[in-house]
Amino acid sequence: MYIYNCIFTGKEVFSDAYPHKLVDDGFMWFVEGKYEELVDQPFPNGDDPLDGDVPTSLPVINELLRAFRLEEPVTITSLNDFKKALKKYTVNLMAKLNETNPSRVATLKAKLPKYAKEWAEDFDRIRVYVTEGDGFEVEGTLAILRQDTPFGEEKPGDQCKMYVLSDSVVGEKF
Repeated sequence: MYIYNCIFTGKEVFSDAYPHKLVDDGFMWFVEGKYEELVDQPFPNGDDPLDGDVPTSLPVINELLRAFRLEEPVTITSLNDFKKALKKYTVNLMAKLNETNPSRVATLKAKLPKYAKEWAEDFDRIRVYVTEGDGFEVEGTLAILRQDTPFGEEKPGDQCKMYVLSDSVVGEKF
């Protein structure tokens, strides 16, 4: 099993336990996920299913966000915020690549604009996530989540796709 960790924060972003593939000549990880009912949540309002009083609907949560504790950054609330965060992330990633793998900088410069344009045009259908504990500073990897179901209307089984730049994570074998 491989866990893919953010090269900046060292925290988990995704694992090979979920359907995933490297696309666009190794530039981007494409990870598939789905929504599921949060059945192991305690019932603080007293609706304990063992008492026979089962709530009519359980909360629905994205399995990728839950498994890797990904957070929605509080600083990205608009398209303009997203563009600023993406620019900062790109500058940081290019600096890191200049140190570790300079030949990848040209690839990043050539391929990222296509995705950035697509994400900006589809901003209402994406959400940006970061690793656990990075929700305020946004110093690490940006994981872009896209889904066909409008956000807030998810049902169990609804699908989503997460995009992660391959150069922003490192795989660790377990």
